Amino acid sequence: MTVFELAKSLTEKQVDNVIGYWNANCMAGKLKTFNSLVRLGDSKALACATVMIEKETDSSVYKIAYES
Repeated sequence: MTVFELAKSLTEKQVDNVIGYWNANCMAGKLKTFNSLVRLGDSKALACATVMIEKETDSSVYKIAYES
């Protein structure tokens, strides 16, 4: 499943539940990334899906994007 497919499948309630889970379990890194993506213009669903799918240890996609 791609990020876009996941984002399309998420309801507003599901996004709120995931954000609430991150908040309740002190997942500040995930919340920071989510909030940054929303500030940059992503919908809440897309930002949530992006954070859910991203791998904690693999930032090669971001490195490629910023170094290109």
